[in-house]
Amino acid sequence: MHYDELQKIWESIFMQLGYRESERNNWVSETQELIIVLNFKVNAKEKDFYIDIGIIIKKWYRDHSLKEPVFEDHDIGQGLYTILYYMGELEYYLNNLFCYDPDINTDAEVIDNSKEIAMLFLTKVIPHIEQLDAYALRVEDFEKATTWEPFLKYFRPAEDNNKYFYWK
Repeated sequence: MHYDELQKIWESIFMQLGYRESERNNWVSETQELIIVLNFKVNAKEKDFYIDIGIIIKKWYRDHSLKEPVFEDHDIGQGLYTILYYMGELEYYLNNLFCYDPDINTDAEVIDNSKEIAMLFLTKVIPHIEQLDAYALRVEDFEKATTWEPFLKYFRPAEDNNKYFYWK
């Protein structure tokens, strides 16, 4: 499968999941307190792909416009592969799911794998994001490092936010 075809498959999946297209191949959805930005990337040499997830915390941007958010605006982010791995999915399984190499997966398998990834996103990642949304609603001070602990269970801070985190 050519990566252009793969990108079209994922555009369709993102739309079915309720995401809208933003600038530069970013797909956006909102909860009450968070903006979720998905960014699809292909590694044509290795014949695998990535879906990066960025989360923007709305409370932090009261005075800024977030009309067309992009992944680079995220406060916390991580690759979907990595999040699923941290949530207990096996590396071998994930390697197969995120691979579009015709020597490994047929076109039909790539389509099925993409649907499986979408289902894992819905059943594992979205519930965690919903918990973060409820938590963000209660947070009053984002300047404290302890405030960020729940956000960092599966995500990493954006580089600009490192001042709020201490690494053990």
